[in-house]
Amino acid sequence: MKPHALLALLLGASQSAGAAALDPQFAATLNGQTVQPTQRPAPRFTAFSAGNALFGVFGALSSVSSGDKLVADNQIEDPTPRLSRTLAQRLAASYGMLAAPQALAVDDSDNAALAAPAPNSRLLVDVQGSWKFAYLGLDTSHYQVEYGARAKLIDTATKKVVANANCQAQSDRKLQPPTYDEMLANQAARLKRALAVLSEACGEQLSHELLGQPAQPVALTLPFAPLTVDDPVPNLSPKGQERFRLFLQKPLPRAFAISDNGYSVSVAGTHPENPALPTDPRARALQLCQDYAHRACQLYMVDDKIVYGSH
Repeated sequence: MKPHALLALLLGASQSAGAAALDPQFAATLNGQTVQPTQRPAPRFTAFSAGNALFGVFGALSSVSSGDKLVADNQIEDPTPRLSRTLAQRLAASYGMLAAPQALAVDDSDNAALAAPAPNSRLLVDVQGSWKFAYLGLDTSHYQVEYGARAKLIDTATKKVVANANCQAQSDRKLQPPTYDEMLANQAARLKRALAVLSEACGEQLSHELLGQPAQPVALTLPFAPLTVDDPVPNLSPKGQERFRLFLQKPLPRAFAISDNGYSVSVAGTHPENPALPTDPRARALQLCQDYAHRACQLYMVDDKIVYGSH
């Protein structure tokens, strides 16, 4: 999924606070030298739910331990090492350098200690990441994902930082934010996609700022990774999920409606057997769903497009 397909809010091209680009004169001396990306241990993951908030400090501690378990259980990959490698490759391409093929494992904050294991490299690309999700304030049913990265370039000859930049990206709280269960369905598929997109957006900003390139507008608030036909339909039982699979085989025009208490209706065509029903599949699906569920329903899919949560 390409980040530019998900742009929601274009931020100004100003540098992040405290950012410093690589000096052009120093950069001119880097041709033919090696740039080494680092790889740090994955940071603790914070999964902050409304339940955690009830217990103050203890809830905050619980959100970290439950977040770490969530990462392990769903095999969620920290995007930071990939981001570090990407920045090293862009530095190599921009200044005629060689990108080291393997990341250097580090776990230190001292620049000299970081540079010591890389005597054959001129530049070290060190990126520290942070990641979490949390409920949306007063809306305790839906969640927002955040990813942050702090990058610095270290001259291994002097053990000094020669460029640095920060980034903080988040999913858009107004566009299709998922529930807890939706985000973690299918081995946390939507959370994984969100982290990938947010880290790619950070990669764009960090590379522009570190390399001192012309300012580019970079979106750091992005719509949540949209639902796909492979994601479970919210609120439905296994039988309901199977009904949706059968719906996908129906001809167009068609519509699939759901309620929050587990009912669903699928219709197709513009000629209902009951002439009293609407000919428009969208209106017909909603009416039938509400008749069965005895409460309001929402359209989940119309024709080939998932529309749930888009209004």
